[in-house]
Amino acid sequence: MNKKSFIGLMLCATLCFSFGLNVFSLNSKSSEVQQEFPEVREQREIHLEIKDTYDKIEELEKKAYEDGVVSEDENRQYKELIKKTEKLAEEDRLAKKFSNDSIQSTDEEDKDSVLYLIESARELAQMQALALKHNAKAYKQATNQLEFIDKLEEDFLNNRLSIKEAKEKIKDFGSIE
Repeated sequence: MNKKSFIGLMLCATLCFSFGLNVFSLNSKSSEVQQEFPEVREQREIHLEIKDTYDKIEELEKKAYEDGVVSEDENRQYKELIKKTEKLAEEDRLAKKFSNDSIQSTDEEDKDSVLYLIESARELAQMQALALKHNAKAYKQATNQLEFIDKLEEDFLNNRLSIKEAKEKIKDFGSIE
């Protein structure tokens, strides 16, 4: 790989990383809600691992930009990190499908837990959009999911949806694709 194409690839990845920081900024939520929904906690852990991977990619890009030379080892590490990111994005896509048990496990109608589920679904859709941005059709589907989540949140906050209805729509979120 020549120097120009590698630096171009790194600049592209840097832009993705910048966008990724916005997408993966994690809001701290109450531990009660996290204990209530273990699938959501698992998804947060995947998001943190993806963020760590992006941090490593940025370090490699920065070093290559400063040095102006790319070693075989750095090139290999970079490719491994990109593959790891793709693998984590796939794991996250699979983890986003909330099980019926986790959503129906709470009989208590708790508005905060629904808002937390909506926010988690939004983060998953944003991450999927980021991972699929190179595929126009898949990217369009991911942005449709984001629009669905925004509408769901708006309806819920404006009391056009009950907590039960909102949970049902969140449960259906995994099948929007």
